[in-house]
Amino acid sequence: MKLMSFRPVGVCFALALMIPAPASAQVRTVFNVYFEWGSTTLDAKAVEAVAKAAPNVKACEHNGLRVVGHADRSHTEEESTALGIARAKAVREALMALGVANSAIGVTTHGELDLARETADGIREPLNRRVEIIVVCD
Repeated sequence: MKLMSFRPVGVCFALALMIPAPASAQVRTVFNVYFEWGSTTLDAKAVEAVAKAAPNVKACEHNGLRVVGHADRSHTEEESTALGIARAKAVREALMALGVANSAIGVTTHGELDLARETADGIREPLNRRVEIIVVCD
């Protein structure tokens, strides 16, 4: 029978591999950009909201960011989806004009789903006509 030698250095190394590294703290921030009813154009307040988000976006663009368009329930589902994506694209263009790389920006829409304020169908609600700029920093 052959005995195996015990090497403390190897054991310490093996134990180090079993201990998980501390998770890096990530901070998720959401900036809202609001739109007028039926509009995909950034008004002065919307331009200001994008400009306010830009420093955070630029600092964390290496992680990528999501730009999510939303609409209220005053249009058909198809129209709300089209409005949501057009609004998200308008915000993406504004961020790119401020120096954010296009490749860092993911664009999507939830249309009239994921409402900020629940309403009945056909209701105009300003809080639901928005784009969320979602930034994750570590």
